[in-house]
Amino acid sequence: LQLTLDKICHRNITHICTLPGTNPLARIARRCVARPDKRHLSNLQILLGRYNLNPVDIETIRPPAFTSADPTPTHTEIAETRADSISNEKADTNRYKVYSDGSGQNGQVSAAAILIEEGNPAPTRILQYHLGTTKEHTTYEAEAVGMLLAMKIVRDTAKEAERRGERGLTLSHYTDNQSAIRALHSRKKKPVHESTSSGSRRTQM
Repeated sequence: LQLTLDKICHRNITHICTLPGTNPLARIARRCVARPDKRHLSNLQILLGRYNLNPVDIETIRPPAFTSADPTPTHTEIAETRADSISNEKADTNRYKVYSDGSGQNGQVSAAAILIEEGNPAPTRILQYHLGTTKEHTTYEAEAVGMLLAMKIVRDTAKEAERRGERGLTLSHYTDNQSAIRALHSRKKKPVHESTSSGSRRTQM
């Protein structure tokens, strides 16, 4: 019985911490943490202290910005095997290809994206971003940020082509994170949406 009550209390106080700032109860919870009473503690303040929760520290995961009626301006494809992925990349005839990746090494997490133009083996553009330490960020986040960097390269490359009078340019973007790719078309809230939703909306392919 004690464990059940503890679970109920934890679940409800966590729910309160995730309420939007416009909710009156959310404002009360934030005030309890910012200006805690020293005497005559409220039940809300007791629970926040018991579970060491702070509404400000709760991460907000925004819902995806796209639905089936409002799809992303991209087409995604996941190869069945590694060999298929290599074969598809070699058969790709697009003039521009963007590659992105993210990883953690030596306690640090970073992401990068490069642009390869047909006929030029050296990258024509490189974007890099350092997220922080492995204690603060995950490889999944780095992969998502790498995709966001790739979206910026795609957008900038398309704009440059348009200024040269080239229209209808198609670019390819390659990444090795299947979960992040699937999440782009998912209607469920996922961490990757926080990083990629706004960038994907501004990308035209």
